[in-house]
Amino acid sequence: MSSPADPSIENVVETYAALALALDGTEVRRWETGIAARNPADLPSTSFVVSWSDSPSWYEEAVSRFERWTPKIVYRVGPVGLATDELWHAQTLSLLESRLLDPEEPFTLVPEETPQDRAEVAAFMAGIFFEGQQPERRRAIEQATARALRCRLYSVLEGGRRVAAVMLHRTPGALGLYNLCVVPWMRGRGLGASIVRQVQTDASRAGVPVVLQCRAELVPWYRRLGFRTVAELAVLVPPAA
Repeated sequence: MSSPADPSIENVVETYAALALALDGTEVRRWETGIAARNPADLPSTSFVVSWSDSPSWYEEAVSRFERWTPKIVYRVGPVGLATDELWHAQTLSLLESRLLDPEEPFTLVPEETPQDRAEVAAFMAGIFFEGQQPERRRAIEQATARALRCRLYSVLEGGRRVAAVMLHRTPGALGLYNLCVVPWMRGRGLGASIVRQVQTDASRAGVPVVLQCRAELVPWYRRLGFRTVAELAVLVPPAA
């Protein structure tokens, strides 16, 4: 299996692949400097390219992995270059990493392990993160999150009610933190930071860093929790998509 040399980037790539493969009909193809996923549903979560190639023709190399195919989304680690002049640069995500040297006291995260519990927490996450998405796309995200068993789902309960959740994905060199979400009426109380600290503590005890991806406006919040930027991920949209 080909993977990026950086374990933090590898974690993000493998998380994308795990979610895509959780849906029926997904094909994933790997090569030394990239990964491509294709699914008959042709949704962004299952029809994408991730490339970390140094080649000026990285985009052409990536889309050639499947015949007569244009991905819905292209993720580019590193310079976009002139080869993608026609791609719309939708946004840039920051890849952050942290290493916590002093583990803290445990914070209660409830693992969601049954199919029903995973489906419920996946719907909870999608309802917060993807409320404005098209119904078909949102359902696909929910299904992928619930079915990708390599991605562990956790909740925080208050009075028996789910008030926060997070998805964790362990790869050999990193612990990925994804879909951290808190219900609106519980925000601003330090709950999200407590969850992050617990994940950092678990990663510290395992001897690996925590890695995550986020929009630019969230970077200062994570920096206050000890994260640093290790890479940027350009999110590009081909014209046919």
